[in-house]
Amino acid sequence: TVDTRRLTSPYLFLSETIDYAPSSCVGSFLLSPACALMALVVLLRKEQLAYVSPPLRLWWLGPVGALGGHGVASFQVHNAPIAHYAFAG
Repeated sequence: TVDTRRLTSPYLFLSETIDYAPSSCVGSFLLSPACALMALVVLLRKEQLAYVSPPLRLWWLGPVGALGGHGVASFQVHNAPIAHYAFAG
């Protein structure tokens, strides 16, 4: 169950709801594939746009953002704060 006492305004973040087990297992399991699919969509969109416009120079920001999201989902802030904030930054 989710401890709703921690969810007070202005601290209504997804990371607060999936920070502790068993919610952290479900959160990591669902966010990791979503981030992998986001990277795939960005790369496919880059290839699609390559046919109609000049090459995009900042295409790599999508996969880097997906990697950051995957790291934030994998490392909860109370277990590994340095890794969590490194991926978030």
